[in-house]
Amino acid sequence: FRTTHFDGMAHIPSYTRWAMDCDMTPAYAYHRRTLRLLQWRCPPRRWHLKTPVHMLSLDALVECYPDARFLWTHRDPAEVMGSVCSLVAYTRSWASDRPESEELGAQQIAIWCEALRRALAFRDRVGEDRFADVAFPSLNRDPVGTVEAAYSQLGLPFGPAARSAMSSWAHDNARGSHGSHDFSLDGFGLDPAWVGDQFSFYLERFSLLLDTSA
Repeated sequence: FRTTHFDGMAHIPSYTRWAMDCDMTPAYAYHRRTLRLLQWRCPPRRWHLKTPVHMLSLDALVECYPDARFLWTHRDPAEVMGSVCSLVAYTRSWASDRPESEELGAQQIAIWCEALRRALAFRDRVGEDRFADVAFPSLNRDPVGTVEAAYSQLGLPFGPAARSAMSSWAHDNARGSHGSHDFSLDGFGLDPAWVGDQFSFYLERFSLLLDTSA
């Protein structure tokens, strides 16, 4: 029960505050034990653990996964936050009919600004060797080449089988091929310029990766 994922399911501010500041080491220890159980009768494999909530507690993560490396995808926060708010509003609607659009927008901005600050502080402490950066526009234009370059930077193998499998997946799952997710910031009381101001510390650091004209 130690995860801010639950914030996306129900509006319980006291729980969210607790989850953001609790010691996540026991949760990651249990997480690792569970993955080892799932892998028990399988050949050794590399686990790909995709969720942005890791950014809130990377120190605890590497205490349990000391060899972890990080592939960081970069995208305009104004686009990301519109999508996040839309998904959270939809998921919370399963359990509540309480209107909270504008309140939700400000809350999510606060959570993910804090997550980025913690992740960047962690990155500054441990150094760049664990990280590979991926620009979201590049991932859309050339998913296979972009991932291959990131794997190379992290010292991970990317052989012919991986290239073939990823190429097939990219061909069958082009962006928009399975529908689209429509959302807007203004539906959550958010202005793109204000969102940009909140994330200015991130935008300035990764401006080249976030330049959509590049």
